[in-house]
Amino acid sequence: MKRLSFITAIFAILAFNFGCHDGHTGENCIDENPYFEPEPVPEVGRLNMSFYTNSEINTYEEVDNYTIAYIQEGSKTVFRYQHSGYWGIPDSIGDYDTLPPPPLDGQFEIAVVFEVPSDKEEFLISGNDLKRAHAMYGSISMVSPGYIPITSGCIKGEKISDSEWQIDINILTEKDDVVFSKMISDRFVKR
Repeated sequence: MKRLSFITAIFAILAFNFGCHDGHTGENCIDENPYFEPEPVPEVGRLNMSFYTNSEINTYEEVDNYTIAYIQEGSKTVFRYQHSGYWGIPDSIGDYDTLPPPPLDGQFEIAVVFEVPSDKEEFLISGNDLKRAHAMYGSISMVSPGYIPITSGCIKGEKISDSEWQIDINILTEKDDVVFSKMISDRFVKR
């Protein structure tokens, strides 16, 4: 298990080093970055890419310094990417609502959350702005039960309409020597 984590960490670091370093910071982290290759839409599990107006992110600490992040009423716009499902369930099964519950250690959720002032029509979040935006990466499973602050990369958004935003994400963070990264380019819809 440690070897798999080590190999995953090395791959993520290499991918991110090409993705957000070598002059690829700020706007260059996405727009002029030849290594920005958004991940394909997951074929297994549930995918939710949405935004919430009049909201904000709040957090509280859990056991072992993991943080739980949740969306509550507020004065900002909150964006949330969420991919959840069960490890080991084949693509052909399909309808998760009709399946018996799997063992607890078979569930997973990957999430990215952040907030921006509600009056923004477009934004670019990088550097210290990631902390101000409460940008967090969630890896929720029996192995990593919480959210951690996003420490590197950038998030770019452009409002398409009152019900849709184009969001590009190229981020990296780590906890306990495990590296997490995410590259997304897709439309988020209003909830």
